[in-house]
Amino acid sequence: MAASQNHLTVTGNTTDVPELKFSNKGNPWVSFTIAWNKPQRNPDGSWNNEAHFFDVTAFGQLAEHVAGSIGKGDRVTVVGHIEQDRWVSPEGQNRSKVCIKADDVSADMRWATVQIERQSGKTVASSVDPLSSGPVVSVSAKTGEEPF
Repeated sequence: MAASQNHLTVTGNTTDVPELKFSNKGNPWVSFTIAWNKPQRNPDGSWNNEAHFFDVTAFGQLAEHVAGSIGKGDRVTVVGHIEQDRWVSPEGQNRSKVCIKADDVSADMRWATVQIERQSGKTVASSVDPLSSGPVVSVSAKTGEEPF
């Protein structure tokens, strides 16, 4: 990544299973949301948590590793940069949102243990659906297992 003034690190819990997708050119990408609570003291002395949500996108081999390793509720640390995505809605209105483009995603080992499994430079195996123009990849969530 080129030097950037909007470099950031955010730690939080995933709100759902990261969803692996492929571009029209067959390049993998994944999107997911992480959340963290900011504790705030109320005037009466009690505490309240203010939830913050961040949309994250990762590309390439990182996307494949995230989709194969991260589940709902896993605590992760995302290192990346902020970008503003812009598009036109079906109603013709200009829309935008700020999201994190991930350069790295890792498990927060303060709350879990991980087992490192080195990966080669190969990509996730895919098959071509004869009725579509692009690859089809089946990604299943790991349930009932320790993260990673």
